[in-house]
This record gives sequence, structure tokens and C-alpha cells, in this order.
Amino acid sequence: MAYIAKHWDGLKLFLTDGRIEIDNNTVERIIRPIALNRKNALFAGHDAGAENWATIASLIETCKFNAVDPLTYLTATLTAIVNGHRQSCIDDAFAVELFGTNKRLKSAVGPKRSLGLLKFTHPLISPKSLEKTDMTWLIDSFSGIGPIRFDMTPEDVATHIGAPDRSRRGLRPDTFSEHRGTKAPVVRYRENRVSEIEAFYDIGVVMFRGISVFGTNGLKVLRALEELNGGAAISVGIILFDELGLTVGRLDEGPPTGHSVAAFASGTWNGKTDDFTSISFNDR
Repeated sequence: MAYIAKHWDGLKLFLTDGRIEIDNNTVERIIRPIALNRKNALFAGHDAGAENWATIASLIETCKFNAVDPLTYLTATLTAIVNGHRQSCIDDAFAVELFGTNKRLKSAVGPKRSLGLLKFTHPLISPKSLEKTDMTWLIDSFSGIGPIRFDMTPEDVATHIGAPDRSRRGLRPDTFSEHRGTKAPVVRYRENRVSEIEAFYDIGVVMFRGISVFGTNGLKVLRALEELNGGAAISVGIILFDELGLTVGRLDEGPPTGHSVAAFASGTWNGKTDDFTSISFNDR
């Protein structure tokens, strides 16, 4: 009991931070093969060698956990470093960034390799297999979701996730949306450029800054987004997080099958928030 009391703050942290799991079973499963093979570390030759081995093992297992091919990731990352990728931009070398459409890394890796390695958030996914594959959609504020980036044309989007099943005209003559079943987001355009991307519950795993939007308690997600945004506003069931570039439905109400999250391009909501009022989820 004394041990539990000593670490109580850490043990209950998952109750207030939706990014933290209730246990570390996932990590335990990941490191099991390494633990079973730990006797090999006795022959690392030097403490630094063992540390380097642990670093490489961590990178490989992290790639596998995020459905990224380790060889592809390490090849592209090392190539970028050799070609002058700056240490100050180290965050761009995370697997989730590398397999998006990060322009700085694409430039460092080179045009030939970027076409083969940086096209999809999941390196093994092609547009034809998208409908049959569960992938993780990563939201990047004011940049896009997964491989879909703002300012892309419909042709660019089709290259990444295939042709749409159907299109709908918007309320304005220069707007329309594209739909691709339940395994891809709804993509909305303004003046033929992507302006908003909406992902629904059925799409699978949607992540934003370590938060599993549909895999975590809805109220916890809203509280986390409110904290990151510095507040929240609501109008007719739409919750706006303007600093994060997100809108969501009432994730804390109704069946999860009706929940959605949308990322929007910079300036999308400018001058359109008069009907919104402040709301806080921390007192609920």
C-alpha cells in the first residue's frame, strides 16, 4: 500500500489525460521478443553499443506499432540525415510525419525516393486497397488528415486515396464534397482546393496529438481538446476549436457511430463565428 500511495499521482493520471492508457500491456507485448533475446546484449561489447541497440530496437518496434514498415522508415530517415536534414527539425523525422506529405523531408530525401516512400501515411497502402484496409488517420492542424492535405486538387486527392464514389455540390457555387464510402474521410473543396476534411467514427483510428478521437471516452477527448485550444465554442451541436483547426460533434452525447471530427484550412471560419458561444467541458 505504501508503494501505491507513493506513486498515486502517476497511477491516476490516465483519468485526466486521454492519451494515457490504463495499463502498459501494449508496451509489454512489444518488448517481449527483445526481453527473450536479452542475453545477446551481454555481447554488445560496450555500454554505448547496448544503448544504440536499445535505440534501434525502440525505433523498429515503434514503427511496427504504428503500421509503418521499419526498413522503409529507417532508409528514408537516414537518407534525409545524410542529405542535410536539420537537427532543429527533428520532429519532422517522426514516422507519422515522414509518411505524410512533409515538404522539408521530401526535399531532403529527394524526389525519386519521396515518390515511393512518402506517398501514404501507411507505406503499404495503395488507393485500390484503401477500402479493405484499416489505417490510422493522423490529423495535422491546418495541414490535413493522413495523406490528404489542404490546397490539394481533386486529382491530387484521388492519387492518394482513389476516385470518389460520388460528389455533392455545396451551398455555394464554388464548393463541393467528395465521398468514398466509410473507410475514407469526406473531402470538401472550395475553388477546387481542399478546404475541409471530415472523418467519421466508421473510418477507424483517428489520432490528434496522441489522442485517439474515437477510441477514447468522448468527454475526455473534448476536455483534452479544450485544454490544448485554450477554450471551446459551440453552435447547433458543432464544437469549434479554432486554434487547433478542428470542429467536432458532441462526442459526449449519443451513440459513437454518429461522431465525427473535421480539420479545416486556415481562414475557413473567419467571420463565421457570430453564432458560437463559449462552452467548457471541465465542469461536466
